[in-house]
Amino acid sequence: MSIAPLHTRILDTIQAGWIFLDREYRIVRYNRQFQDWFPELPALKQPVVTDVLPETVGLESPFDDMVSGKKPFFFIPYIQKEPDPGKEQFFNLYILPSGIEKEPLLILMIDDTELAAAQRKIQQQAYEIKLMHNMLNMKTRSPVQFIGSSEPVQQLKAMILKVSRVGSSTVLIQGETGTGKSLIAQLIHLASENGDGPFLEFNCAAVPESLLESELFGHEKGAFTHAVAQRKGLLEEARGGTLFLDEIGDIPLNLQAKLLTMLESRKFRRLGSTREIKAQFRLIAATHRDLQSMIREGTFRQDLYYRIQVVTLHCPPLRELGDDIMEIASHFIHTFNLDFKKQVRGMNSEVKHMLRTHSWPGNVRELRNVIERAMIFTENKELLPGDIQLTGQGTRTVSPAFSLPEDGLSFEQLEKQLLEQALERCRGNQSQAARLLKMSRDTFRYRLEKHHMLT
Repeated sequence: MSIAPLHTRILDTIQAGWIFLDREYRIVRYNRQFQDWFPELPALKQPVVTDVLPETVGLESPFDDMVSGKKPFFFIPYIQKEPDPGKEQFFNLYILPSGIEKEPLLILMIDDTELAAAQRKIQQQAYEIKLMHNMLNMKTRSPVQFIGSSEPVQQLKAMILKVSRVGSSTVLIQGETGTGKSLIAQLIHLASENGDGPFLEFNCAAVPESLLESELFGHEKGAFTHAVAQRKGLLEEARGGTLFLDEIGDIPLNLQAKLLTMLESRKFRRLGSTREIKAQFRLIAATHRDLQSMIREGTFRQDLYYRIQVVTLHCPPLRELGDDIMEIASHFIHTFNLDFKKQVRGMNSEVKHMLRTHSWPGNVRELRNVIERAMIFTENKELLPGDIQLTGQGTRTVSPAFSLPEDGLSFEQLEKQLLEQALERCRGNQSQAARLLKMSRDTFRYRLEKHHMLT
């Protein structure tokens, strides 16, 4: 391929910036359009392309394939830049073999901001339709609608579907505070045969012990002081549906015995009554406590434990869900975009790192609060580190391995020393050394070659 057709048919007919790379991937030529987008370029002396376009880091193998003729081109969509303050632009990169021996690669950089904005608008509308569809599905008992694709979440979804097919079995949901135990209980209810019946949720830790029995079992008029009228309890109100008892570990021992009797006989009595009422509901219990330890301490009945944990589901903590954290955070961003009438499109890479490395003691509930606060106050088009406030308790900070000297240092020399140390620690194994420095093997080899360290 000669360079003349490229200039006449492509470079001169489209508004594009272009650069040529030599065999060491240095920028050796560029046009005025590219310089306008990167005004600092003239001050650099044949910079490596990764120093100007960091999006090309790790592409040494595709570059080599194009130079050798194994690959016809390489495409990187929607590179985001802000060449002027407040002016956001999106570019597509087309990397092509040039056919020139000393300058074998050509990169075309084409402004596609208008198309990118249109696609973002379409994606936002598609998300809003999907959100409304999911809300409708939730109301019509669609099976298992919650976010996440990690292995723990997939296992949990599978368990929910299995449990929902058996409407009478009791279920125990265990997990840390804020992991979504209430949501799991609702999903089991909605996906089951009794999903059209009532779903009653009751937090056993939120009611004084003296009123707990009356709340659950109900009472007759005059059963105790201030019982001025008959009242149905939750066991009766849940008829034909599901009763979700959250924090069941906070129920006192005497009431645990009554609850066990009800579960075994499927009958109960209101306080002050001799008439037995049939219990017709599914019981789902949840706790963040270690019930096994409570059994050993004598604060929870072992027979009740075995009765409520016919099926046990474990809600994984947020910190174990990997990239699902980003997906859940994105869901909250879109939700609050609708609530607050904003158009925040997502998070930058630093925010993603902050969320990924936080330990989330409050789990999903904490994440929702963090995103909600950020969405209330941000004036940016995407969430930035300054928008995010994380609790000191849950943030894992890493002390810097060194401090920048007052008189500065040579970055090139520092990079070379890090490469040498990584190779020494990994006994010359380049793949292991690359992993140690959190980079691809191709990028690692490129930097070795840059410092003339390849043997």
